[in-house]
Amino acid sequence: MEITLKTNNGNLKNSRLEKRCITISMVGLVILSIIGITTGILSDSATLIIQTFLYIIDVIIAVLSLKILKKLANPPDENYNFGYYKLEPILVNSQGALMIAGAMIGIMFAIQDIIHEDNVKNYFLIFTATCVVLFINFFIWLYLYLNYKRIKSPFLKATAMQWLSNLYETIGIIGGFYLSYLMQHSAKPGITRLAPYVDPAMAIILSLFILKIPVKLYKESLIDLLDANPGKDISDAIAIFTKNVLEEKFDLETKVEIKLRKAGRGMFLILVFNVPVSCSFEHVQGIMQALNHDILEGFQDIISVDFHITTK
Repeated sequence: MEITLKTNNGNLKNSRLEKRCITISMVGLVILSIIGITTGILSDSATLIIQTFLYIIDVIIAVLSLKILKKLANPPDENYNFGYYKLEPILVNSQGALMIAGAMIGIMFAIQDIIHEDNVKNYFLIFTATCVVLFINFFIWLYLYLNYKRIKSPFLKATAMQWLSNLYETIGIIGGFYLSYLMQHSAKPGITRLAPYVDPAMAIILSLFILKIPVKLYKESLIDLLDANPGKDISDAIAIFTKNVLEEKFDLETKVEIKLRKAGRGMFLILVFNVPVSCSFEHVQGIMQALNHDILEGFQDIISVDFHITTK
């Protein structure tokens, strides 16, 4: 006997909060992109141009996120019988791939700048712009992080991680430009000659640092796309919970096997167990309804429960 009962449909209030957070993030990224590209061109800084390129990638991801959030709220339909939950890991996977590509392009541009060295210009503009960027980064990261802690949204986690990465990058960039400024105005000719290499070297370090986050996001999203079990701990907890319900409510001692897969923010559960051959259909229905209700109440991330029941 194989039956699927009612599902968890998600929280509309959380979805609205996610949309508001993504919108605020997108507006912030557009502002940072304008500041970055203007300052990068006027100061001839490879580092700022690379950072702006990454902001533009984030803007694209934010636009796609808003579209996907609308889809995630839709119930399963005749074309997508299991809903749209895999859109989320697809988006996170794409974000990781784009960030990796951006970091690699940044390294190539930086190597070119090392071969054809040139000092950056207009340090006052650089320091003013990067301080404004630091201020915006901090407050948007804090806003996203606090909301992520409230609703545990994978979207907000990935977005908050990206803003935290931006924050660290900006701090490092400010320090690097300060070092470059001191070297360029040094009284020692040997140190002055090294000043043009600080900006491209900083761009390479920035790109290598950036690679850590997208690689992690890419791996996590790939696990979801491959329908991997989300972990032994949650599987064991569900199995024990199910056995306890069967024993306490129905005086039924049986071996419980589960199959669990994760798709984005939701998990899909298949329960396999035996019932005595003497159990009536109505009694089996009562068991399934009770288990379905208790599991969905106890494990909010589970989207649906399928039952594979045999008699013995």
